Parts: sequence; C-alpha cells; structure tokens
Amino acid sequence: MVAYHLEPDMVPGGYLGVDLFFVLSGYLITSLLLEEWASRGRVDLAGFAARRVRRLFPALVLLVPIVVALEAVAGDPGLLDQTRRHALATLGYVANWVLVGDGDSYFDAVSGPSPFRHAWSLAVEEQFYLVWPALILLSARVAGRRGVTLAAVAVAGASLVAMAVHADPTAPGRAYYGTDARLFEPLVGAVGALVLPLGAARPRWLAAPGTAALVAWVVTVLVVDDTWTGFYRGGALLVSLLGLVLLLGAGRGWGARLSTWGPLVALGVVSYGVYLWHWPLIVLFDQRGWSGWRLDLVVVPATLAVAALSYRIVERPIRSGRRGVAAAPWVSVGGGFAAAAAAAVVVLTLAPPRSGETVVGLEATLAGTDARPLVALVGDSTAWTLGGGRVTPGDDQGPYDSPFDGQRLVLANLARKGFRFRFAGETGAGPTTDDQIAASWLADVDRLGPDVIVAVFALNDLATPGITPSPSGPGPRLLHELAQRAPLLVVGPPPVVAADLPDADAAAFFAEAGAELNARFSHLLEDLAAGDDRITFVDLGAWMCPGPGAGVPTRDACRVTPSGGPLRYDGVHYSPEGAREVAAWLQPRILAMASG
Repeated sequence: MVAYHLEPDMVPGGYLGVDLFFVLSGYLITSLLLEEWASRGRVDLAGFAARRVRRLFPALVLLVPIVVALEAVAGDPGLLDQTRRHALATLGYVANWVLVGDGDSYFDAVSGPSPFRHAWSLAVEEQFYLVWPALILLSARVAGRRGVTLAAVAVAGASLVAMAVHADPTAPGRAYYGTDARLFEPLVGAVGALVLPLGAARPRWLAAPGTAALVAWVVTVLVVDDTWTGFYRGGALLVSLLGLVLLLGAGRGWGARLSTWGPLVALGVVSYGVYLWHWPLIVLFDQRGWSGWRLDLVVVPATLAVAALSYRIVERPIRSGRRGVAAAPWVSVGGGFAAAAAAAVVVLTLAPPRSGETVVGLEATLAGTDARPLVALVGDSTAWTLGGGRVTPGDDQGPYDSPFDGQRLVLANLARKGFRFRFAGETGAGPTTDDQIAASWLADVDRLGPDVIVAVFALNDLATPGITPSPSGPGPRLLHELAQRAPLLVVGPPPVVAADLPDADAAAFFAEAGAELNARFSHLLEDLAAGDDRITFVDLGAWMCPGPGAGVPTRDACRVTPSGGPLRYDGVHYSPEGAREVAAWLQPRILAMASG
C-alpha cells in the first residue's frame, strides 16, 4: 500500500493490498473466536471488544490530533474544515461512509484528498468486528460450526451482490468504500478459518498452491490498475480467494520462508503504525510541493520511525495491559512526540508549495504584474489541465506551465484535482465538501483581487443516470458568489470524447448519454449567465467540436492539435498542446472582459 501511494506507476495494483488485509483480518479474528468457543463454550463479546480497543484505538488517538495540528499549521487552509470532520469520523470508525457522502473516490489524484482517507479501511474493519462476533455466537448456538459457515457464506454472497449493484464507473466511491460491499472479503478469511484455523497443521500439499498464489499475487499487483472495472463484478472475490490461498499456504514452502524472514517480521510488528502514518505524511508533504524521489526519501523513513516509536511507547504497553507505569516515561514520550511534530511543522513550512496551484505560489509574481490583468481560474481537474497543470501519471507534480501568454495576462490557477463539484440540486443536509471548496475559492479570490474570473467544470455529478442540473445546486451558488467579486467568464463544456476514455464502462455510458448530459449542463450555464449580467457564457463545445453532429461525443467531430493529436488526451483532460490551443481561443475573450 505504501509503495502504491508513493509510486502507483511501479505497482499499479498495489491498492489490492487492502483486500488481502481484509481477508487476513477475517481469518485471524474468526480463528480466535472459534478457539474461544471451542474451549469455553461461549464467546466473551465484551472482552473481545476490549481487546480490539486496546489493540487499535491508542495509536489512532495519537495520530489524529497530530495530523489535524499539522494540517492547521502547514496544510491547505481550504481543507481544514474537511480534515476536522474526517478526524472525528476516523475516531468514530465511520470514515468510509463520510467519504461516500462526500462523493470521494479512492483513486483520485493525490493532491486535494483528506489525510484521513485511508481510515476508510479501519472503519470497515471495526464495523465487521461489531457484527461478526455476535453473528458467530448466534449461529453457533443455533447450528454449531455448520451454522457459522452458512452464515458466513450467506452474508458474503449478499455483500458481493451489493458491490455489483453499487458499481458505477463515474462514481466508484460507494462500491469501494461501502461496508455492505466489502464484508465478503473478511468473510472469505472467516471461511478459511472454519476450514483450516490458525494453529492447525498445514498439509504438505498446500506448499505448491501457496507458492503459486504468491507468484500470482505479485503478478497481479504489477499488471492490474485502478481502471479495472471487473474488480466490482467478481474481481475482488477472485483477489480475496487468491489471498486466502496465499495465507493458508504461508506455513509451507517459499511462503513459510518468506513469512519468517527477519525484516518482514519486523515490518509486520509495526505494520499498523506504518499504515496509519504513511498516508497523512504523503498528503501533507504533497501539499507543500514534494514529489518523486524527494517525497519517497522523506516519507518512508519518517513513517518507519514514527510507527516504531508508536508501537514501543503506546501500542505495546497499552495492549499488554501493564499497570503502574511511571509518569516520567510518559512525560518523555509526550516530549518526544511534541519534538517530532515540531520538526515536521518546520520541514513542511519550509518546503516550497506546489507552483501555480495555489495563490501562495503567485505572490512574488503578482508584485510585478503592472498593467497585466490578473485572471483567476477555478474549476476541477479539467480546469487544472486547461490552466497548465498535469494529471497524467508521474507528471501531476511537474512544473506549472501556463498556456496563456504571460506577456498579456497573469494566470492564477486555483483549480483543484480529485473532486466533483455538484451542479445538481441539494442531496443532503449539513456541510459538504462543495461548501468547503467554495469557501476556499472565495477566500483566495478575495485575497487576489483578480480582474477576471474564469470558471471551467466538466459534467461532474451530472454523469449519473437520473441526476438533473438545478439552479439551486452548489455550483450555481458558487458562480453567483464569484460574479460578485469580479467579471465572471463561464466556459461551456465540450462533449466528452467517449472513444478516448480509458475506462470501458465509462466510455459506453458517455457514448450513450454524453450528448444529452452535455446539452443539459450547457443550458444550465447559459441560463445562469442570462439571469446575471455579471456572468458571461462562452460555448467552448461549439468551437471545439464543430464537425457534423456537433455535440455528439465522437472523436471525428472535434478539433485536433497541430500535431494531429486530440486536444484532450483521455477525452476529458487537456494535453499541454491541447491547452495551448484552447487558451489561444479563450485569451481574447478574457482580455476583452478585463478591459471592460
């Protein structure tokens, strides 16, 4: 998982590590519960819960306030409210459902995500611990071990159906994060424990399948990537079964040798802390512009050091239940962590922010703008690439390169990657990610005082059957707020080129419904401009796709770059050459608005 989060191009299927974790968790917990049932004739649910709390909660309580403090001091101020909300969700083990409510996707770009996004798996695990022991107790009393097996298979089957039902290539968060869609994975491990529990002798014949499973697992994480839509329709089950065979065969052959290798054993001891700390550190350093090998060289040793410290002075003492611990060591511990946190704050503060994405990186430039108009660009990842940013793998942290003529205007690219801003009606009560991002944009615009604001959004949440654009959604509200601060140019979206989409399911969806969705979204933006004289609408779609059947999301209906390639390399996001073409079309319109 750490390798995937740092270098996804090297291990594109590394995200499947969490599936193996779920299988292992289900296997271990079920083995322990069955052992207790066999030896005592009952399961002490309160004792089980207390052991889980001692094992998992102390390290989490240590992590959360430090991460929130670091985010407050050196992170993205626009995401602080979200971070606090996700911190509470993490402590309450409901982070997965909060992320579902936010419309978050695990596979969004690194920039912009919550430092507690990884807590979704901890939430699923704890929710499983809440339900499964009681179900084991009930099933065992009614029908013995056979009843437990039937219960595990039945619930796993229902969970598989839930994942398939909720699978949506345009919004994968529900199927990925949902507890109901994930329960089958720990239950696969549970069935393994019913067949061959922990501590039972491993038959010799398991050596060959265990070794084969290990090889297959390595090949899988090197070959598949996050575009594998089959994951939600049986693929996750196959991965889980592969993990179970690997687990059961670990006591024989190469698996046995590997599982007893000293460095891996040591890593396993602190693996919980490694998982807890690596992602917040990646997010925090990423927000300060660290990337590539520099990020790797900082995050890996820092994660191992903090995880080892957490295990030694917090997790192990509390887990073992030792009493009478003197106050002095804990004072030293607190001082050590305070020093570590202070050092992290210093490093994060001194690290240069990512150029161009936030107003911080533009302050020096703004001092010499003279008569050049200042243009603020807001929007999603589509806007980010149009403004000169990158979202392609391995290049999203590259140098910012505005495609607009810097001699004529200064561009503040405030767009954000990794989220969907809603242009439909209200879908729930209370604070939303949309509100927080909107507040951040408005604050940045107030600070910049731009001459013109340009807003660029893709179809976003409208790319879902049955969702209808509405003037009451967060998107329209934001546009009206922006228009109160400076003349606002709203860029109508060009159609999604379905043939260029990397995801087959998404391509099929947009090929069928893309034209209608694009037309509805464009009409909404036109209507907003017609009702507010501070807003100007330009139809980029009509210029970009002027060919026969304009508006139909096909490649041959749209313009190409001078070198003959598509303006949008994946049907949505602009290539550097494509961004320059669109910028040349937009710039005269922007300058005209700036001149009044």
